[in-house]
Amino acid sequence: MKNKIYQDFSWADTALKINKENIAGISQNKGIRFIHGCIRKAVQVPENALASHPEMGFDSNMLSVVNSVRDKKTLDRIKKTAAAALKNAEFPQTIIQCGIGGSIIGSSLITGVLGETTRTFIPAASANTYSMHLLKKIIAEDPKKIILIKATRSNKTPETLSTYNLLEHELKKHLPDSFRKHCIHILGKDIVEDEAVKKGYFGIGLEPNMSGRFTVLAAANLTAMSLMGIDIEELAKGGEYMLEKCAKEMDAEENPSLKLALYLYHAASEFGIGNLRNGVWDKRLHGYNALSAQLFNESLRHSPKVIIDSSGEDLPEAAHFNMQAYDQGIVKYFHHFVAAAKYESPEKIPGMDVNTDEFEKALLLGIKKRLEKTSGITPTGKQVPGRPGCITFLKDISASSLGQLIMRDMLIVIYLGGIIGEELGLDYKSNKQWFFQQPGVEGYKLATKELLKNPDNLKNEMMKVNSSF
Repeated sequence: MKNKIYQDFSWADTALKINKENIAGISQNKGIRFIHGCIRKAVQVPENALASHPEMGFDSNMLSVVNSVRDKKTLDRIKKTAAAALKNAEFPQTIIQCGIGGSIIGSSLITGVLGETTRTFIPAASANTYSMHLLKKIIAEDPKKIILIKATRSNKTPETLSTYNLLEHELKKHLPDSFRKHCIHILGKDIVEDEAVKKGYFGIGLEPNMSGRFTVLAAANLTAMSLMGIDIEELAKGGEYMLEKCAKEMDAEENPSLKLALYLYHAASEFGIGNLRNGVWDKRLHGYNALSAQLFNESLRHSPKVIIDSSGEDLPEAAHFNMQAYDQGIVKYFHHFVAAAKYESPEKIPGMDVNTDEFEKALLLGIKKRLEKTSGITPTGKQVPGRPGCITFLKDISASSLGQLIMRDMLIVIYLGGIIGEELGLDYKSNKQWFFQQPGVEGYKLATKELLKNPDNLKNEMMKVNSSF
């Protein structure tokens, strides 16, 4: 496979006066070197040993999830399971997935771009009353067309089980004898046989250690993509290519993930510029901004000292109302544009000597050139000669390109976790790295569980509200 991502950093080099020397200096950070060593060691585990290896090639730590793209045995099981489930359901199928967390955003992104248009993919995040009403109605109207997915490693996640149980109950009402053949359970590899397959459901095993937002290219989400007709082998090959490319090199010029991680850290630590401001130039990639925000914000914002996060917008429309702030306001964004290098079927614009692709590139590069040369003041009070940023060009909008892009971004966050962990004294060497944890999320889940244990307390809480009307 060839590289399908080109990163243009000339813009950031000019604005922040970055050179190879100061980037090379940051790359010597102990946290980054530790993380890189873990990744490099993992990709050296033979592919045929991954499925039986207890931690997917890693020494009992949560980085194991990025090695999923090399697990050919699980990929093959996903494809066969998807084919059997599709055969049982009438055409055109509707795929409803309950769980897993934020990575379902990535699944929605890829299915929206590349999925079979005759099928429908619906992510069902939680048992919201209105959404449940609509989903149950969809099931009732044509139950034989439904494929229902439950994705939870422990099979104990309340928000997943509440949604899934309601929908399975509805499916069972209409298909009492065959509903299990319309359901796929994606559970931990240690429990999937007993809790799914032996009960008559389709079953697929999940990695032993993982964090939901890092599972876009793992079984938890590849299953829905396979059901939607996406070539998950090409998607995984793209991810594997980027993983091995990054594992091979500590030289930032040869490691796309490390390079962007180092630029972001330099911008944040030296200038107080911490927001990665994504700008998507292709409407097919609309969900990329949410996926990036999920990865960065849930993984890195564990301390008030960490200022790196992610936000985004669809361009060029948003540039018209944000450009004044970008051009003349405080310099607080590291801009990151994502665009296809060339569209396959550009249309000639009547009355102009350019086509639609050329016109879009003129807008893209015009904004870049303007921001590159507009000086300003950073949050730390430093004067800079331009507004920093970079452009990620994709050779095409294909499964392999998206696999490379998503793996690159996951590794960026992992590298940043290493460097921030070293600088702030966070425990990046533990088996459960801090940047894979989500104490805030776990906190609200525990509070929810406590309320659910005693429905009377829940009712009393809401009585205060209802009595005020």
